[in-house]
Amino acid sequence: WTKFWNAPLKPERPLTPDFVKALIATETSFLILPDTSSKIGAARGPIQITEATRKILRNPKGELSDHLIDLTVEDSRETEPNIAAGIRWLYHKRYLLEHRIKREASWEEVAAEYKGIFRQIGKDKRTNRIMTDLIHFHDLLKEKRGSLK
Repeated sequence: WTKFWNAPLKPERPLTPDFVKALIATETSFLILPDTSSKIGAARGPIQITEATRKILRNPKGELSDHLIDLTVEDSRETEPNIAAGIRWLYHKRYLLEHRIKREASWEEVAAEYKGIFRQIGKDKRTNRIMTDLIHFHDLLKEKRGSLK
């Protein structure tokens, strides 16, 4: 799915499968969980698509004007469509964050925005632990991939 979204959205620094795996590891540990509650409603699937996000991703009159995903509630619980939608949402979060901070955002910053903790980075222990875990998982995956070459 990273290749699928990197192609039309053409980021300067493409999103990698390893980064998405690290994000999923910090969201659900790759466990199949029932819908969980979040501050903004039910979250579903391995990458934790919220109900609000699902509605935005499929609304042609909403904040996304291109590359919409017609994701049903049931689809949002299925691994493949959930991850595809989550990656599309990461790109949208990147767009919004970069406009707010007025510079290019790293994928780590985008993940923090995705998780709703960007503004707490460096300010509280829980946020710092979440970000440390994300970076640690990503580094492990890159290291493992490097050792396979």
